[in-house]
Amino acid sequence: VYDGHGGRDIADFVETALHENIKEELMFQDAPGEDEEEHKAALCQAGEGASIEERIERAFLMTDIQSHMAGLTTSGATAAICLMDRRQQQQQQQQQQQQ
Repeated sequence: VYDGHGGRDIADFVETALHENIKEELMFQDAPGEDEEEHKAALCQAGEGASIEERIERAFLMTDIQSHMAGLTTSGATAAICLMDRRQQQQQQQQQQQQ
C-alpha cells in the first residue's frame, strides 16, 4: 500500500520501483573469491550476510535515492509492505512427504 504526500507522482514511482529493489536485495548473492578470506571480505562488503530487515531497509533507501535522481524531491510517500517467506512452508511439506 503506497500513499503519496504532496502528489501522486512519488506514490506511482515507489509503486514501480520499491518491489523491484526489494526483490534485488533479497536475491543478491555475491560470487565467491579465490580464497576463503577474500570470499568473506567480499560477502561482508556486498552485504551477503545481511538480515532480511537490513536488506529491506537498503531497498527503501535505494528507492529513495532513485526518486531523488528522478527529480521527485518535493513530495514523499509512505509504504506498508508484507513479506511472506514460503521456505518454512516448503520445508514442512517436504518433511511430510518423507514421512
